[in-house]
Amino acid sequence: MAHQAHFFGVVRHAERADAPFSFTNKMCWCVSEDAVRWPLDPPLSDGGLRGAPNMARVIQDVAGKDLSRLTIVSSPYLGCIQTAASICEAIGHKGRLLVDLALGEIYGPAALGVDSAMVAARPLADMVHEGVPDSLLQQ
Repeated sequence: MAHQAHFFGVVRHAERADAPFSFTNKMCWCVSEDAVRWPLDPPLSDGGLRGAPNMARVIQDVAGKDLSRLTIVSSPYLGCIQTAASICEAIGHKGRLLVDLALGEIYGPAALGVDSAMVAARPLADMVHEGVPDSLLQQ
């Protein structure tokens, strides 16, 4: 039996809206109502939205053209989900997009403090609504 090659890659999110000199909808996200409500969960910047599909081209170059078994696992933050969704769209909706609610460096007392009650990520339904195009959602 021939061995089948497997590709495993780790991709960081594209440029976030809270990056220096970045804009979202041609405005500074850091002074928006969204930033006040979700300071630890910024969307992608305008540049990040333009650049995220380039990651798909790199994945295709490295992994090969048959991405029918591709699974993309994203942390539960809007910018990460937007990046993952953009990759899925750019490769032609092949594979699956899974959101792992336990994946992310922001959780834990080192980041939030022992007594912190701050919710770092948006509710999943909001992230899916804001970060994933309807064309990627399964009915």
